[in-house]
Amino acid sequence: MGNSDYLSSKLCSYAEKGKSAALPSISQGQLGIFNARCVNNSGSVANVGIGRLQSPESLQYLSVSGVTSSTGTYAVVPFPTASVPQDAFDGTANQGFVVSSGRPLNLIGVTVSTLNSGGTFKIDQWNGTAWIEAGDILEQVADYNTTGDKYHVFSLNNDVVKGGDASLAGVASEPENKYFTRIYTTGVLGGAVVIDDLWAMAFIELRRGIIDKGQLFAQYDWRQFFLLEAGESLAPYFSEPSSANQFASFFTTAGL
Repeated sequence: MGNSDYLSSKLCSYAEKGKSAALPSISQGQLGIFNARCVNNSGSVANVGIGRLQSPESLQYLSVSGVTSSTGTYAVVPFPTASVPQDAFDGTANQGFVVSSGRPLNLIGVTVSTLNSGGTFKIDQWNGTAWIEAGDILEQVADYNTTGDKYHVFSLNNDVVKGGDASLAGVASEPENKYFTRIYTTGVLGGAVVIDDLWAMAFIELRRGIIDKGQLFAQYDWRQFFLLEAGESLAPYFSEPSSANQFASFFTTAGL
């Protein structure tokens, strides 16, 4: 693995649910992860995970309308940022947004800057022939009637595969090589919901119902450690956010 020194991150506090990287990415090459640890100090039972936080450059954001189980009408729009906010929902039924990614996702977060109430929200993923509901929903937005950070957290349906329905061809970038997650409403909202940030994570580990002071610890074989690709970063997820929650990881770039 070369002669470079191994690096170790110190145990640090992590106050968010799962948004910012706790272990930064590198622009080129890989990071080898030997172990990672999350400590739930929230004061209550929590679901805790460790995931690959995807870079915005690796994601594509699309609007969708006319949603059915087999198709939709898609359009690529700029990735939502503070300077270029986007409508996540325009107020009509069977409309929403799609995130395209190189890995199957378990968490999609958005920051709402313009709120509206109403709607019934669904999370779909592609199984090769149809859109199916995501696996077990761990966290879902019931209403976008407040601003701020919102989370959609879910386990993968075993049938999820790369690709999407035929209407994505010629619209999305390389749909045959991407996973697609579709979030939409089956009901009418009071008006548009605008977001100015989006982030996405693919879980490496997830444990449900960790007691207060309990921890999630993932250990990988030093001869074949877990690899983060260039642009990916490591982040924890706590269903109960607290500034007392902690995260640490032991990692290396040696020989990679």
